[in-house]
Formats: sequence, structure tokens, C-alpha cells
Amino acid sequence: MLAIRAGLRDAQAGRPAFGRAFLTHSGDRLERLRAGWSDVGRLFAAAVMIDLMYEIYVFRWIYPSQALIVAAILAFPSYVLIRGLANRIARPWVHIDAGGQTDMRY
Repeated sequence: MLAIRAGLRDAQAGRPAFGRAFLTHSGDRLERLRAGWSDVGRLFAAAVMIDLMYEIYVFRWIYPSQALIVAAILAFPSYVLIRGLANRIARPWVHIDAGGQTDMRY
């Protein structure tokens, strides 16, 4: 849900897909990273908590480095892909008028 909402905001603002813009536009890379981290940070924290619960249940022990690695592998790529897809899918339905105002066409 976080990635979809962020992708819709990107489409309404007329910004390119998150992953592509991060890799190709070096001028605003830091700004994009900060904006993305505010959303993906929540997802990353939830992924760490789920993995820690899994480790306690299965291994009866906590491996913090493993939890961080698994959470990063699961959270970051999926967030970038879903945000980019939501942006691409929503873009044909976004209308920007002469005043710069946006609205969604349904």
C-alpha cells in the first residue's frame, strides 16, 4: 500500500518512475532517496519485526544480521518495483491542466 500511494503521488506530480529516476537523474538523487526512505523505512521495520518473530519461532534464537539482510532483500526491491508500476499504470489517467493542477480521470 505504501508503494502504491507513493507511485500515485509520483504520477500526479509528473515525476518519472522511482527506480529509473534514482538511477538516471543524479541531480535529485539525494532528495528522491530521502523521500523514498520515509515510506520504505516503515516497510523495512515491519519486515525486520516479522523476520525476528520467525527466527524466534523456528530457531529459538535471534540472528540480528540475518534479520536485517532478509528484510532488506524483501523490502527494498519490492517497494521500488511496485512504486514504479503504480506510477506507470496511473500515468494515463492523470490529467494536468494549464494551471499545473492535477486530477485523476476514471
